[in-house]
Amino acid sequence: MKRQLIEVRVSSNSDLNSKKIDGLNIERVWTIYDTQLLEQIKKNPEKLNEINLEDNKGLFFEHKKSDWNVDEDNLFWYYTRLASRNDRMNVILEINE
Repeated sequence: MKRQLIEVRVSSNSDLNSKKIDGLNIERVWTIYDTQLLEQIKKNPEKLNEINLEDNKGLFFEHKKSDWNVDEDNLFWYYTRLASRNDRMNVILEINE
């Protein structure tokens, strides 16, 4: 499974076509709330594939349909409980290849 870090806005959409991601293949979504972990990933992108994705350990598992979804235009809709509307958040997408 491939992982990709993207920045999104809460209660808004992000065009996955521009990121060359097929939204139908997204298996899981994790919000990063640990700023140190986020900085480590940004400095060393290979670390993204090495970290153990575990709920409530710097990451929050988002549930499909209630927290995120992808529509027929391949727009990623994101509604986390961790932030307010229009806040920018970083998420890890786990994508089936």
